[in-house]
Amino acid sequence: MKRILNIIVFVLFPMLLFGQGRDGMPRDPKSIEKIERLEQIKLIEVLNLSEEKSVRFFARRNEFRSGQRNLMMERDKLFSELEKEVLSGETPEQQLNNQIQAILDLEKKLSMGKENFLKSVNDLLTQEQIAKLVLFEHKFRRELTQSLIGKPKRNNR
Repeated sequence: MKRILNIIVFVLFPMLLFGQGRDGMPRDPKSIEKIERLEQIKLIEVLNLSEEKSVRFFARRNEFRSGQRNLMMERDKLFSELEKEVLSGETPEQQLNNQIQAILDLEKKLSMGKENFLKSVNDLLTQEQIAKLVLFEHKFRRELTQSLIGKPKRNNR
């Protein structure tokens, strides 16, 4: 039982940490759209993409992100269900295990989707550009999260 509770705390903690919405993003669609436009402009600069490659790259990226959003919404729904079950205190352990496994399965799908997307842009981007893309997304998300929660920026990372 203690193991189950530890797993539940581990799985629920990220949901509580990012109360603004998925991945710490604001829920306001206009804010999200502005952030995505800014991200797109910066990404074109960082990757030094031609107009033709930009169109092709962002078409693939938009398709990828749409699929990821659907998986994240499904995962968020599972988190909500799990939270209700945990708070009720009456859910059988096997059902909790099933919920946790379903969440972990979605996490794997999200990870595989990212890997497949990066492989799919090999014909558009060089390995250096793909590396820049990965770094950009990591830094952009971190900086955005820090600005939303007001934490100071760490140097050299």
